[in-house]
Amino acid sequence: MKWMFMLLCLVLVGCAAQPITIANTEEAWQDYGQQQALAGNRMRSEQKLSELDQSGPFTAELYQAYQAGYAVGKELYCGQSAYMAAKSGLPYQGICDDVNPFFRSDYDNAMSDSW
Repeated sequence: MKWMFMLLCLVLVGCAAQPITIANTEEAWQDYGQQQALAGNRMRSEQKLSELDQSGPFTAELYQAYQAGYAVGKELYCGQSAYMAAKSGLPYQGICDDVNPFFRSDYDNAMSDSW
C-alpha cells in the first residue's frame, strides 16, 4: 500500500514540472510538502515556493505547513529500503543524508547492480 501511494506521488510530482496552482491553505501546502519528499525531491526554499503560481499571498504559516508535510514525507521516504527505492526507479537527491548515512551508498549499490 505504501509503495502504491509513493508511485502515485511520483506520477503527480512528475506532472509538476509545469507551473502549478496550490490552494492557499495550510492543508494543501502540507500535502504538497509531503508529496515532494515522498518523490525524493529536496525541500524548496520559501523564496522558490512564493514564486509558484498560486491563488493568493504565500505566508510564513503556509511555509511552515509545507515544512511539516515535507518532514512527514521525508521520514517515510528515508524509512524505506534504499535498495528497493533504487530498484523501483525512485530518484535520490540526497534528502536522507542527514538522517541515514548509509542510504546513499545502499541506493548507489542497488543502481550499479544488474537486474
